[in-house]
Amino acid sequence: MAEAVQGDRRHVAVVGGRVTGIAMVVQLLATLDEGARIVVIDPEDSRYPSVFYDPEDLVIVNTSAHVGSIVAADPTDFLSYLDHHQDPHAVPRHVVGRYADQRLAHHVRRAGTRGVAVARIIDTVRSIARRGRRYLLRLGSGRLIGATDVVLAMGAGPRRDVAGIRGIGPYPTDRLRSARAHEALVVGTGQSAIDAALVLADSGARVTMSSRTGLLPAVRTRTLLNEQGLTLDLRAPTFDLEATLDRFVQAHGHGPLATMLSAARDPIDRLGEEIALAESGDIHWQDALVAVALHLSRHSPRSTGDSRFTWRYLTSMMLTTAHRLRHAIDDRAVRLVPWAHVAPQRHDVIVVAAGNERYPIACTPDAIHLGSAPAGATPWTTLTESLQVQLPGRTQPERVWAVGPTTAVRYSTANFLGSAVAQSARIAHRIGNAT
Repeated sequence: MAEAVQGDRRHVAVVGGRVTGIAMVVQLLATLDEGARIVVIDPEDSRYPSVFYDPEDLVIVNTSAHVGSIVAADPTDFLSYLDHHQDPHAVPRHVVGRYADQRLAHHVRRAGTRGVAVARIIDTVRSIARRGRRYLLRLGSGRLIGATDVVLAMGAGPRRDVAGIRGIGPYPTDRLRSARAHEALVVGTGQSAIDAALVLADSGARVTMSSRTGLLPAVRTRTLLNEQGLTLDLRAPTFDLEATLDRFVQAHGHGPLATMLSAARDPIDRLGEEIALAESGDIHWQDALVAVALHLSRHSPRSTGDSRFTWRYLTSMMLTTAHRLRHAIDDRAVRLVPWAHVAPQRHDVIVVAAGNERYPIACTPDAIHLGSAPAGATPWTTLTESLQVQLPGRTQPERVWAVGPTTAVRYSTANFLGSAVAQSARIAHRIGNAT
């Protein structure tokens, strides 16, 4: 029997209880009225590890603390939370997890005095079915939960496989340390691959990194919100990051963007040059990235620029990480090799860090299915600008919302925590003001 929803009071089910889900709950607690209830459903499944709860100090946040708040109404909340000795541009990711847990507990206690309750269920959600003006969630245990509104905050989906190569994921990193590898292969050259390579090298392994593109992220020293001089046409159907950054730096009185970029073709030489550029302070493009990411989490223009440039600069690594990687390369603990030269059989540990697939979600005319789907269901493809799921054949969106990485079906910067917090505030406002 389903757990009942009382009268017209809001009963919100948040699917996913990691940092994105916590951010959603914090925003909801600020908007819901007396008698409302939030239930957070999370399997606490190790197959979907959260990087924000990885205890490894080498794994740092890829943004500055200045944009790390999970409280939309107080953008400086995370910065004020940090110990004053902590470098705000090199914060271990587990600090974010601890911060999120503590802020959640604080806001739950405060909302409890207003009669707003929060419960947590350790389970999976299999389906969300429409029942009149409400929704019925069927859990993996068979339990049924009723809700007036549902928010999908599952985080990243399953690890992306690479054909012909089997390995473990980059997180949790304690698994990498316990492997005691001598020769390790890391498939990928993005941020998660760099995290894995640094941990393996620090554990004594000789690490080979490789990807099909052979590209490393660019290097930045900070991420601050600066919209001054940034020209973004909200109605434009296309977007070119390189051209946008060029206009931004010149609007601030600097030379062309090209003077702030490395011309090296070799990825290691380019890494060295980009570290030098970052240390010189002559990378003014970095101050536009947060505003660009927030723009791309609200609008979905088609990218018309160089896709490799877009990836390298939107995912650029912090200078601390770049220094650690360069030192590991100089010490011959890490090497980059062309993809064609990869020989997996020569390594005793293989880490596949080539990104994540979208969380598997499918739809039927009256339900949303998470994970496995019934015959006849179609992959979910329609997320409205208001972040609501639209079922096939229906003209109106559901009161089922998506936030953070789950919005990747429409938005390209879904993994940025700042984007998830901004989206959470928009959703909470819509739910809190519902009649």
